[in-house]
Amino acid sequence: MESLKKLIPTQRADRIGLGSALVLINLVTINDLITIYDELTKNSFKSICLFVIGIFILFNVLGNMFRAITTDTSIFSNQAPAIQLNEWRYCSICEQYAPPRSYHCLTCNKCILKRHNHCLFLGKCAGYKNLRFYLLFIFYILLGTLYSNFINYNIYLNALNNISFKTLLMVFVPWFALLIGLVSFKDFFFMFTNTITVILFLLMFFYFLINFKMIINGQTWYEKSKNVCQKQNRMSNFIETFGFNWKLAIIYPFASLKLSGDGTEFTQTNEINNMLNIKSV
Repeated sequence: MESLKKLIPTQRADRIGLGSALVLINLVTINDLITIYDELTKNSFKSICLFVIGIFILFNVLGNMFRAITTDTSIFSNQAPAIQLNEWRYCSICEQYAPPRSYHCLTCNKCILKRHNHCLFLGKCAGYKNLRFYLLFIFYILLGTLYSNFINYNIYLNALNNISFKTLLMVFVPWFALLIGLVSFKDFFFMFTNTITVILFLLMFFYFLINFKMIINGQTWYEKSKNVCQKQNRMSNFIETFGFNWKLAIIYPFASLKLSGDGTEFTQTNEINNMLNIKSV
């Protein structure tokens, strides 16, 4: 029970963000399960495939979310030196020496190794050791909303083919349409949830592209704002975040972390290439 309490964010904004993310995931899942259930009763190969794909996406959403939250990203996850090393700085709040590219998060109240950003929907900072899980969480949210829109495309087709005042209210102000009795709760739920998935898909699409571009350029959000890039090729930057077992990590969130460093020193391109050659032998 004590370990479970540690997963709950201390800040109210983080608790609201994390709670909202879990509610939205459950809403979309329930919506999709209702849609797929109608197909599963037909016992067709297509419906079985859709069900398996949906479970796979949900597993990766929740799995990467769990790993991102439970992975310690602070400087305390490594043995901090007693003396100041080259390019390290002293954090007066943590009362520890912090390595390059680490920054103190006022929300988490600790220095984060290679701090990328603080995510309200996880109640946690994305840093060196959990950045892979954070990005894959975003990716599978994107994939999940695409999947949801695909299996519910007939709802949008019907709305386009039967445009009316009622349809416009259902799409743009579904709460109002429900309150004045124009739609049933079931129709409201479907339209409200599917409208959310469309908006989420668009947001996650652009957000993932921005983050992925930063990763292959070897940047964090702060470094991007300062126009600072790591002097490595894109594959080296990719491996620095996703690890040497990235092929497995992309489809299995509980794959072990095999990063190229420890978050205090960053491997250069030739060193990563040598490590890749050793691992391929």
